[in-house]
Amino acid sequence: MSGVLKKILAWTGIAIALLILLVVGAIVWVINTQSGTRFAAERAQAIMGGKLALGAIDGSIAGPLRIANLHYLDPAAGIDASVARLEVDLVLSDLWRRLVHVDRLNVSGIDLLMQEPTEEPPPEEPSKPFTLKPPIDIVVDSFLARDVKLRNPEATIVEVTRATFAGGWTEAALAVRTLNVQSPQGFVTFHGRVAQNESFLGEGRGRFEWTAGEQKFAGTLLASANEADAVLSTKLSAPLEAILHAKVTQAPDHQWQLQLEVPRFDPRKELMPDSSFQSLAASLHGEGTFDQGVVSGRVSINDEPLELESVRFKRSEERLQLETLLKIGATAGELMANADIQFSEESWVSKASARWRDVIVPSAWVGQELYTHGELDFDGNPTLYNAKGRLTLGPPKQQADIALQVRGTPELVELQQFDIVQPKGRLAATGKVDLKPQLAWGVDAQGKDFDPGAFAVEWPGSLRFQLATQGKMTEQGPDATLKLSELRGRLRGRQISGDADMTLTAPYLPAGTVALNSGQSSLRVEAAKGEKINATIAVNVASLNDWLPDSEGQLAANFRVLGKWPDVAINGNARGHELRMNEMRLQGITLDADVNKPLDPSGAVKVQMEGLSAAGFEFETVQANASGNSAEHRAEVNTTGKPVAFSIAVQGGRQEDGWSGAVQRLVLDVKDAARLSLREPANIVMKTQDQKMAVDVSRACFVDRDIELCLQGGMQPDGSMQGSYSLANVPLALANSMSSDELPLRFKGMIQGQGDIRRDADGNLFGNASIRSPSGSMSRTLVAGSESEPAEEETLLTYRDFKIDANLSGADARASISTGLMENGSLQGEGEIRGLNQDDTQINARMNASLPDLAPFAVFAPQLANVHGRMDARGSVSGTLQEPAITGEVTAAELAADIPAVGLHLKNGRLDVRPKSTTEFQVSGGVDSGDGSLKFAGTASTSGMINMQVDGNRFLAADIPGAKVLISPDIDVVRNEERTTLSGKVRIPSADVNLQKLPRGGDKAQAASPDVVVIDAETPEEAAEKAIPLYADITIVLGGEEQRRTELKEEAVNLTGFGLVAKVTGQLDVRERPGTDTVASGDVNVTGTYKAYGQDLTIQQGQLLYASTPLDNPRLRIEATREVDEVVAGLRIRGSAQSPELTVFSDPPMSQANALSYIVAGKPLDDIGSGSGEGDAVQAATRSLGAAAGGLLAKNLGRRLGADEVAVKDDEMLGGAALTVGQYLSPRVYLSYGVGLFEPGEVITLRYKLSRDLSVQAQRGPEDTRAGIEFRTQR
Repeated sequence: MSGVLKKILAWTGIAIALLILLVVGAIVWVINTQSGTRFAAERAQAIMGGKLALGAIDGSIAGPLRIANLHYLDPAAGIDASVARLEVDLVLSDLWRRLVHVDRLNVSGIDLLMQEPTEEPPPEEPSKPFTLKPPIDIVVDSFLARDVKLRNPEATIVEVTRATFAGGWTEAALAVRTLNVQSPQGFVTFHGRVAQNESFLGEGRGRFEWTAGEQKFAGTLLASANEADAVLSTKLSAPLEAILHAKVTQAPDHQWQLQLEVPRFDPRKELMPDSSFQSLAASLHGEGTFDQGVVSGRVSINDEPLELESVRFKRSEERLQLETLLKIGATAGELMANADIQFSEESWVSKASARWRDVIVPSAWVGQELYTHGELDFDGNPTLYNAKGRLTLGPPKQQADIALQVRGTPELVELQQFDIVQPKGRLAATGKVDLKPQLAWGVDAQGKDFDPGAFAVEWPGSLRFQLATQGKMTEQGPDATLKLSELRGRLRGRQISGDADMTLTAPYLPAGTVALNSGQSSLRVEAAKGEKINATIAVNVASLNDWLPDSEGQLAANFRVLGKWPDVAINGNARGHELRMNEMRLQGITLDADVNKPLDPSGAVKVQMEGLSAAGFEFETVQANASGNSAEHRAEVNTTGKPVAFSIAVQGGRQEDGWSGAVQRLVLDVKDAARLSLREPANIVMKTQDQKMAVDVSRACFVDRDIELCLQGGMQPDGSMQGSYSLANVPLALANSMSSDELPLRFKGMIQGQGDIRRDADGNLFGNASIRSPSGSMSRTLVAGSESEPAEEETLLTYRDFKIDANLSGADARASISTGLMENGSLQGEGEIRGLNQDDTQINARMNASLPDLAPFAVFAPQLANVHGRMDARGSVSGTLQEPAITGEVTAAELAADIPAVGLHLKNGRLDVRPKSTTEFQVSGGVDSGDGSLKFAGTASTSGMINMQVDGNRFLAADIPGAKVLISPDIDVVRNEERTTLSGKVRIPSADVNLQKLPRGGDKAQAASPDVVVIDAETPEEAAEKAIPLYADITIVLGGEEQRRTELKEEAVNLTGFGLVAKVTGQLDVRERPGTDTVASGDVNVTGTYKAYGQDLTIQQGQLLYASTPLDNPRLRIEATREVDEVVAGLRIRGSAQSPELTVFSDPPMSQANALSYIVAGKPLDDIGSGSGEGDAVQAATRSLGAAAGGLLAKNLGRRLGADEVAVKDDEMLGGAALTVGQYLSPRVYLSYGVGLFEPGEVITLRYKLSRDLSVQAQRGPEDTRAGIEFRTQR
């Protein structure tokens, strides 16, 4: 090698080394120095083309690095993000191991604004198989974010006050060691780990509580995966209880199973407050693969079933097929639906149809039963679609034919046909709605003898009308016309008429008239045409029920509106008398209003009410006044009444960012308790900051002599809150105002206490609270007091030395309670919770209670008297708040009570309750009655589920003058959210029933007039709808084994009274199902004698036969005889109980009239003379036998006595059968006299025959007199 070449190589090596040193030095300079880091930041901003802007930079990339005011703006993607402060500390040495290791990352003040992108997004890359393998390993030891907002131009979507994270995404696994998100909207916590080899392996669990809009969601999540399956379990606790369990195999076809259980709940409480649904429940299960599957189960709406026989789907890359089969209601009508959707890269095309038949929409859903069948079809894509259908819908025998056809595009929806054709009427409508470029509409409708009651049961009628409306929405407001003509007909039994011709031009300028009449009530609106609003409104309501169901009263109102929107003036008044709406009643109301600028109101409003009754409170007078404008206004309300009256005055004004003012006066007057008055004005300040409300209420103290009750509180936009209270000599009698006639409780005692509680922005609670009460009592009012006489009360519970304390210290909380009960009872409890902000919140609590007398519980069971017994309880809770472990027991012994209605004296009662799980309890116990006993054992849950076995031996079930009954039950009781099921056997070994001494349920009670309408009276059907359906299969044994072994009277079922002396035996298998008659199979046998009017009848055969027969309509096989010398005469009853067939027989055979005479008089008919003694006996006997047998005897008796007519027949004026004797005084004049057989009363009838077919008749009965013309014709 020459020297020149060596030099070249040497200098080349030196240059390379210097270059390497220069690069390494530059890298070291960029990473480890602040100036280098700033240089790198400038280069990054340049590369991003102005999208990224960085503020102050402190530190280096090697760490720690702090950046202030970071801003990223990308209009093309619709992203505008800013970060107030970022701090990061990296472990750079781990980069040699291809690991991005973040030791600490803190960010605060994140504001992410999502807007519409200005450019089309780039085409999606072809999908690739999902993998957990990261492009590079990432580990984060600590991540903290504060004050995070995700929003769009209209509103904030999510706000996070604090979020922490620790975890990593590496070749080994994706791990979340901890995730904790805190927000004014709620919280989310999670931890878990998942790895991917040939399949996914891992587990995770979390909790969440989040408010979206006005809806709160809360629950837990548990996920796990092994080599074969992945399992997800989610339990929702709000807004409803629900459990979802899903499993997916990790095989290539991904077979899956799911189970969803939603226990019965009331959707009006949290989910749908305005819904007409009173209950919902669901139980669904499904299975399938990634390409096809089926779901089935049941959904219950207002306890009416909707059976999902199958919901099937089948999918491929370009096609989705759906098939559904539903069964609706108790009649199991069917609905079949299917859909076929074809997908392409640009769009989709769908064909769908639904067919249903024999469907009865339950009254529990829509207020009345609606019968329907029909079909609907859909065909289209996003640019053009068509829908059409034909169906019938309506009540039984009043179904309407409905035809529907709709055509739509993204710009326009056309209603081409909407016809409802009823048996006697019709409704037709057509129209269109423009969606682009602005919202506009045009609709025409006509009605002829249309009955809305076919679809809304409370609005029956017959209407005809012509309706046309069209308009559009502009930036200044709506521009529309409305024309209603020829409105005539009846609605809810009232004449309806009306016309309207109204235009509305922007901005909100009406012109025209509206006139509506219902019954004797009217509504008039008149608006003069012009550049300003000049409108009058006149309401004249003779009866509020003319307009609204379930209401009454008179109302008159007149208002005038003048000006140009929004600068208008509203002036008018209203007067009402004897008003009622549902449960609210108002004797009188007067309203006067003079208001300007409704959007920024000023003026005055005055309201006076008398006799207001609502929500259990009664106010004799209510006076309300409001005046001023938005900047300065005042409102006050003054009431008198019982049990509470109050007076309040508020003064304040709207500020630029909220409202501030003060409660100048507040007086709360609780009868017989205290008259609390606000000691000094309480200031209230409300401010809005970033669409969040801040509220501050100064200390407000209510005083009355030595009573003092003080409150103070506030809330900040970040969700933090603070509140405090102090109580001095506050009487428990304040709670007496909530007492009702159904629960007339009275409280006595004084309470003291104080507390100061604070919640920070992360949801942690701090502070303490305590309440003390030296002594007090709860009593029940037996006789209400008056001004001169004090109330008579019964003391139910007394206590002494009541104490409750709570201490909150962020993640931990402690509480204790103690008190003495009655003379020697007590309640002691204490608990501790640690880690409130952790996934596993630890809990440790203990409780002991002893109540020496259970008399206080009698107030909740008014059918009981003389309640006694003692109760002891001890328990503890440990483990975590999410999965608590509950131990302990509740025992009650020496239980005793009387049930006066059935004459029972229960004694030796015992009850034992032990927790089996967090929601289920083991229950056992028993009670004695008479010489017998009853025992029960099983389980019960907090959700109302019951599984109980009940058995007893000779338990005295009734002991009143008319009945003494012993039972020996052996039954199972199972209750869930859908039904209650009873099964087993009930033996009645002994019973003595005297029919004459049984209590009669108000035979003499005064019935309501037919004119009287009972408002809101619950019908048996409505009560049945609210009750959980009952399913029962019970065997009832009358007499039983004891009766067969002995002839002792006390070992039999005996019936006596009204001349009957009989024994009853038999066995019935009773079956009860919702919506059908209770049926039975088996027989009941009766033997004995019947004595009436001196006659002895022997029951030779007495059977009631059941073969899946309604319980009140058995087949009859009864024979009763009387022996007179060598003659045996009797009555034979066959047929059913509701349609009996009575015949008379004898041995030796003779005519039925003679046989009946032997039964009644003990002699043949020929031996009965016309003497008064035998006539009276026959008449009395006829009454006892009734119209069927009496009519037979009366005809023969009439011939013997020489009367033109002697008959037993129904008489309308007496309301039952009557023995009638009639005589023609002349060929044209007929006079009759009738006497009631079963109902007291007499009827005299006089009839004069004018011609063969025409006569005049007059009748006089026990209650009224009638006269009329009678015309007869024969065919």
